[in-house]
Amino acid sequence: CLHVSNSAALITGVGVEQGMVRAGIVLYGMPPSDEVPVPAGVHAAMRIESRVARVTPLEPGDTVGYNRKWRAESPLLGVLAPIGYADGYRRGLFGKAWAGLHGQHAPLLGRVSMDQTVFAVPAGVNAKVGDPLHLMGRPEDGAPTATDLAAMLDTNTYEILVALRARIPRVYLRGGEVVAEKRMESPPWEA
Repeated sequence: CLHVSNSAALITGVGVEQGMVRAGIVLYGMPPSDEVPVPAGVHAAMRIESRVARVTPLEPGDTVGYNRKWRAESPLLGVLAPIGYADGYRRGLFGKAWAGLHGQHAPLLGRVSMDQTVFAVPAGVNAKVGDPLHLMGRPEDGAPTATDLAAMLDTNTYEILVALRARIPRVYLRGGEVVAEKRMESPPWEA
């Protein structure tokens, strides 16, 4: 058997004459390109969710993140999420990204740290510790998609999806119900 076809060929039917197709990014529910959308009913298979670990009032002049590159210009609330570049949430998102908080866009404040990231609480949103923050996923949750994040970082969607580290617990759902969870095993030095 021969195959020279990919997800775009599978969706469009163009170039599938060799008998086999190697499905790739469409298995993640993501479009292979802007020109080839996924079929109706296909949706993203992954999302990243964190939880608010802390709610912090910020005053004019307060800074957030490495190198104090972001400074508050007016009073606002920030929420701390325990996720960072060690998890695959990239530093290059500074000044570009947002998370979904109660369905609203919560802009990223400051640089992404190794283990934590701060987002602004949108006006009119009552944030509290434990609230879900949607860092990648569905627009209806206020989250950027993997394709949005890829555009912010001038890369492709695949790089966003495969860069997620093992530190992020995997929760598998079927019909909205949790069917399995996988968490990183403790490193040998903690045994």
